[in-house]
Amino acid sequence: MSKIIIGIHGLGNKPPKEILESWWKQSIREGFRKIGQPRVLFNFELVYWADILYAEPLNLEISDPEDPLYVHEPYLPGRYSPSVKEVPLKSKLIKYLEKQMDKLFLNADMTLNFESITDKILHRYFKDLETYYSAEPIMDGEGQALIRDQIRGRLANVLVKHRNKDILLLSHSMGSIIAYDVLAHTVPHIEIDTFVTAGSPLGLPIIIGRIFAEQKKRLLDETKVLTPENVKHAWYNFTDPEDHIAIDATLNDDYTENSRGIRAIDMVVHTDYAVKEERNAHKSYGYLRAPEMIEILDEFLNRGKLNLLITYQKKLNYYFSRFIEKYL
Repeated sequence: MSKIIIGIHGLGNKPPKEILESWWKQSIREGFRKIGQPRVLFNFELVYWADILYAEPLNLEISDPEDPLYVHEPYLPGRYSPSVKEVPLKSKLIKYLEKQMDKLFLNADMTLNFESITDKILHRYFKDLETYYSAEPIMDGEGQALIRDQIRGRLANVLVKHRNKDILLLSHSMGSIIAYDVLAHTVPHIEIDTFVTAGSPLGLPIIIGRIFAEQKKRLLDETKVLTPENVKHAWYNFTDPEDHIAIDATLNDDYTENSRGIRAIDMVVHTDYAVKEERNAHKSYGYLRAPEMIEILDEFLNRGKLNLLITYQKKLNYYFSRFIEKYL
C-alpha cells in the first residue's frame, strides 16, 4: 500500500498554500539530511485552512514589518543550537503546574469550571480558536456553515481522498485540535496509520473540556477523553519545553487509549528555529526537522518495505539530493 504524509498547519495567518507547503517539505528534507538519511522523494499534502479565517494571505513581497501581511517568520534553515540538557526540577514543576491547572479548570465530570475566565483566555491568546469554537455561521459554497465545520471539512476531504493509502497525519499547533476533531467526529471510519501532534494545545483544560463535551454527545457512557478509534499504529506527541503554546506537554495522561491500545506517546524535542537570533520554540519548521520527528517519519515511510528496496531508495534519494544541491 502506498504511503502519504498529510500535514495541517496551526494558528495565525499564513503565506499562500503553495509556499507554505513547500516550506514544510523543505523542513522535512532538511531533517532527513541532518540524520544522514537524505530523502527528497516522499508523498506529502498540506491541508491549508488559513484562508477561511483571513481575507488575504501573508505576502513575501511586502518589506514593511508594520504591514499586517508582512512575513515575520519565513522558512529558514536551522542554525540555532538549543541545549538538550533537561532540568529535572523544571520538568517536575511543569508537571505539577499541569495537574493544578487541570484541577482548577476541569470539574470531576470533565465540564469546564470558570467558563467566563476560559472564554477570556481564548479571546486574549487564541483568537483563531475562539473563532473556531464560535457558533456564528459564515457563507460557504453551499450556504451557511459553522466555521469549524468548514475547517474540519478541508481535512476530512483530503483524508477521504487518500483513504486507500497508509496515512501519517502530521499536525501542528491548532492543527492538532482540528485533526483530533476530524478523526474522532467527522470521519471516524477513515483509518490512519500514525497520528503526530507537535506544539499541541490539546492538553489545555479549556480544550479538553470542549472536546469532552462533543464526545459526550456521541458516547454517553464515557468519562474520559479518548484517543481516536481510527488511529491504528501510534500517536506521537512532540513538545519543546520552551513552547509557549504547548503549555501542557503531556497528553498521555489526558487521553485514554482506544480499543487498539493506542494512546499518546509524549516526546520532548528541542527545536532550532530562530530569526535574527530570536528563537521561536513553537514554530512548525523547527518541529518538522527535529531528529526525533524525522525518525518517526522515516520509520513510517520504510515500514513494510524489503531491505533491498530501502537501500535502493536511500541511494536514489542521496544522489537526487546531491544533484539538487549542485545544480538547482
